Amino acid sequence: MKLQLKRRWPLLFATVLLVLSCDISTLAANQQIPTPLPGAINLMVAQTAGAAATQTAALIPPTLTPSVTPFPTLIPSETPTATPTFVFIVASPTPIGTLRGYSCNFISQNPKDGTDMNGKTAFTVKWKVMNDGGIVWDPTVVDFVFASGTNLATVNEEKIPSAVGVGGSVTLGVDVTAPNRTGRYTTRWSLRAGVTSFCSLSLTIKVN
Repeated sequence: MKLQLKRRWPLLFATVLLVLSCDISTLAANQQIPTPLPGAINLMVAQTAGAAATQTAALIPPTLTPSVTPFPTLIPSETPTATPTFVFIVASPTPIGTLRGYSCNFISQNPKDGTDMNGKTAFTVKWKVMNDGGIVWDPTVVDFVFASGTNLATVNEEKIPSAVGVGGSVTLGVDVTAPNRTGRYTTRWSLRAGVTSFCSLSLTIKVN
């Protein structure tokens, strides 16, 4: 009997191992691998991307939004209206005669222009003129002066002999000497009152 049990023990042990191996494979076969839901991967990627975007946005400094400050509205000021001003000018009466100022009218001359003279001949040239202006020729104001050309006299200025009223006449004379050299010579004289020159007179002679 014992001898039979010893012979069967290995067989029983092998049988038990076989049964156990079948149960373990059966249990392993019955375990199912979970099938992912449709879109689950996309959902996880989207959630991961959203979390990353949120963290990135948290790290980016806030952008300053410029604010527009309105300019103050200018209120037009009232422009004063110009009031016309009337100025009345009353003309002062002007004495008759002063409108023409200083002026003269030539009457005669001696010697005449173109007279032949010998060299070094002394003579007096005379011009007769009339005051046809509007001012009296006052000897303290009006002078007879050399103006241009050849000065045949030994002076540059002479006094008028007397006052000459408006419409009056006077003879103006100058002592001169003909040059020693032959040729034609012209001398010019005029009346002068202050800085005003008027009544230009001239004489031309021929020296032989």
